[in-house]
Amino acid sequence: MNSYDTNYSYSTLGQVNDTTKREKPKNRKNITYIMLTVLFWLALVLGGMYAAKSYVESRNQIFLNQMNEIKQSNEMLTISIKEEFDTFKEEMAQVHKELTVINGELNIIKEELQLTGQSVAGSNNSKNALADRMTELDRQLVELRKQLKKLEDAARVY
Repeated sequence: MNSYDTNYSYSTLGQVNDTTKREKPKNRKNITYIMLTVLFWLALVLGGMYAAKSYVESRNQIFLNQMNEIKQSNEMLTISIKEEFDTFKEEMAQVHKELTVINGELNIIKEELQLTGQSVAGSNNSKNALADRMTELDRQLVELRKQLKKLEDAARVY
């Protein structure tokens, strides 16, 4: 019985050893396939993340370029508006000076008319000339006031 038990054990051990040898290559193949699958998916995810990052960076650069162009355009427009406004201020100052001169001349003419009326009562030619000059100055004054109003309205728009 002893020898039979030993043979049985031996043959049993032999079968166990054969089975274990067969399972190891199968387990190695499974582990290899699993590792390759995990590496494939990891590479796929990392590649997708890299592609997304590259896309976002390129879009960001395009956006920054557009913002810089808009900023430069706005700066140029601001400079242009400031120049026009300065020109407008100069024109307004000039119109104001002209109005002051015309008002001064008009006052002088009124004073002269009063003096002339007192000293020379019968001179129709001088009265007519002074009246014509006053009418012309009044007309210029009205026109200058209209121009001044237009300039002020334009200034309010800016």
